[in-house]
Amino acid sequence: MNKRQKGAVLSYINTFVQIFVSLVYVPILLSSIGDQEYGLYQLLASIIAYLSVMETSLSASVMRFYCKYKSLGQTEEMENTLGTSRMIFWGITAVIAAVTAVIYVIFEPVFGASLGMGEIREGKIILILLMINVIININNYNYVAVINANEQFAFLKLLGIASQLIQPLAVLLVIRHAPYALTVVIIQVTVNLIVALTRQWYARVKLHARVKLHRLDKGLMRSMLIFSAGIILAAAADQIFWKTDQIILGQMYGTAVVAVYSIGSQIYLAYMPLGMAVSSVFMPRVSGIYETEHDMGKISELFIKVGRITFYVLALVLSGFFLYGKEFIRWWAGDGMMEAYYVALIVMVPFTIDLIQNLGLTILQVVDRYAFRAKIYFLVAVLNIVTTILLAGQFAGIGAAVSTGVSMFIGSGLIMNWYYGKKIGLKIGKFWRNIAPIAAGTVIAAAVGFGIKMVFPAGGIALLLAQIVLYCVIYAGTMWIGCMNEYERGMARTIFGKLKRKN
Repeated sequence: MNKRQKGAVLSYINTFVQIFVSLVYVPILLSSIGDQEYGLYQLLASIIAYLSVMETSLSASVMRFYCKYKSLGQTEEMENTLGTSRMIFWGITAVIAAVTAVIYVIFEPVFGASLGMGEIREGKIILILLMINVIININNYNYVAVINANEQFAFLKLLGIASQLIQPLAVLLVIRHAPYALTVVIIQVTVNLIVALTRQWYARVKLHARVKLHRLDKGLMRSMLIFSAGIILAAAADQIFWKTDQIILGQMYGTAVVAVYSIGSQIYLAYMPLGMAVSSVFMPRVSGIYETEHDMGKISELFIKVGRITFYVLALVLSGFFLYGKEFIRWWAGDGMMEAYYVALIVMVPFTIDLIQNLGLTILQVVDRYAFRAKIYFLVAVLNIVTTILLAGQFAGIGAAVSTGVSMFIGSGLIMNWYYGKKIGLKIGKFWRNIAPIAAGTVIAAAVGFGIKMVFPAGGIALLLAQIVLYCVIYAGTMWIGCMNEYERGMARTIFGKLKRKN
């Protein structure tokens, strides 16, 4: 198993750990600190999330240029990229500190009517700590770029898995003695700082990375900022796209409808990382092909290969949720939340198109065409606001979900597939011809699973789990016999062979 395969497998493990922890940890945390403290934490996290937009944009920018110079073997330019990005990070840190100071000053006047003085004081401390958390992340992305560029994905993913487990365990141990939102944030920042220092040590000591500004390259700085601007626009659109529905529903119907919709949104947002796990480890590979070979045909084949592997996972989860989602929601959230099943399913179907083509976003970054996707996504986000207002007025949460699903299909499905084929040079027709057999196999497996469900209705959690396991076996058998090619079978043999030897 090569580095990228290990990274992809560990990405999926990290994702499943994250989902499992959320399912178990959030209800326990909510019962431990209470609705008000949890609400205060979520309020401050939502505010600081808009500052976090700059995190992801800058990390992608550093990664794109560092990988470019590494593939060309230009060590001095690699070091200068890190030195230049460090200057940008310092500037962004100052901006974030200034914006946080403004929020700190206006926090009490804005929220004084709805929060008590104790919550105001605690909220201000949480705000400062979350700002520090963002600054730690921003100033750590140089080292994340170095580790990714050297394809040390296993180290990053294992560190991520460890932090995903350690943070909630630490919170649950301490929260009994100090049941406050502030306790959660202090532990979160502490764990994040330890992770950041560990990345820095690994990049500097093990990979011998140097952050050095050899010269002030204004052209590089301008290119990095322009590149980041497109990703910032897309990230801002992301915030609008995923946050607006609940705000509109809250204004129209109140908290009860929002609560149901939020359960559905938690499910389709948990679906998202499954589509990003494989593509996240291919930036160095795509950059290497593009910068040294300029071979879009080879990149297109990689696009198809990654899309198929991703679709195997997503099709299993999507078809499994179609079959057993109602029973899962009834067990997890209660009978009053059943509409969340339709909310999640309506969004997950078109969302799958975007997720199986997630490597396309990496390709756009490498060829410096990401700005088009950012503009389209922003326009689609605005379209989603308009159609949500119209449809939610008639059909409440279902209407909002339809609006989101249709907007996503237009942007990520129709427009981006046209752009990938006509402007980037990817073989989109061949991509969908390779996806079609997996889709057909999924329909066959789901039909068998549906028949079993009709004969043996799931009356309890034990039978539900048994049917889900049986369906996974049916799905895997269908894919192995009718859909997988030799490369995919070999990859599966390697993964399961290693698991078998470990056991």
